[in-house]
Amino acid sequence: MNRTLFCHMMMTLDGKITGNHSQFSETKKGGELYYEYGFTNEAPHPVDSWISGRSTAQKHFTDGNEPELTTDHEAVPDGDFIVDTDFDHYYVVLDGHGRVDWPKDTIEYNEFKAKVVVVVTEETSDDYKAFLRNKNIPYVIAGQSEIGLNDALDRLQQNFPMESFMVGGGAKLNWSFIKAGLCDELSLVVSPILEGDPEAIPFALPNRENDSTEPVPLELISNDTIADSTIYLRYKVKND
Repeated sequence: MNRTLFCHMMMTLDGKITGNHSQFSETKKGGELYYEYGFTNEAPHPVDSWISGRSTAQKHFTDGNEPELTTDHEAVPDGDFIVDTDFDHYYVVLDGHGRVDWPKDTIEYNEFKAKVVVVVTEETSDDYKAFLRNKNIPYVIAGQSEIGLNDALDRLQQNFPMESFMVGGGAKLNWSFIKAGLCDELSLVVSPILEGDPEAIPFALPNRENDSTEPVPLELISNDTIADSTIYLRYKVKND
């Protein structure tokens, strides 16, 4: 199936995506450009699907708590749960352990509104699947105990009008897509500030238990200096 997938992040000059730098005015323009180049017609590729990991979803779209699940529900049918296949935008969250407590079936980020779709595994509990069904949140199953990224993309495209995917964190998810050879391009907004905190997280971080840590070659597509010393970088990921 044809698809485009790029990783889009805002970071500091020392490559960090967490820390205290967001409190400084030097990051204001970067925040504006992050939205413009990821969620509007100014994006390098028209985005119909935004992918993130569980912790990113919890941080931005829930209260951070896990759902209070119940066993008092109807039997959950085998297979995927597919509803609402006519949205313009989707927010895809990889949550194999069923930990995100969704308040509703859509998210809003400024003017960007999207239908939530969750990727689970065969071992995700029926109690959590029943929770999703009750919220009218579709899900696809990809993998036995761990989510298979290529399988997830295939299942999503088989069931929803998805062709252009933007991966937007967290760091381990970014690296997983890059190392799997599934990421075509990096789209990086760089703010003129150094984070400095050694505990701050970089935009891509291997899960050393099961991810390769070999370097990934890149090829520069473009580099633009925008207002307020903010830089926008695009790199092709050399997957061949």
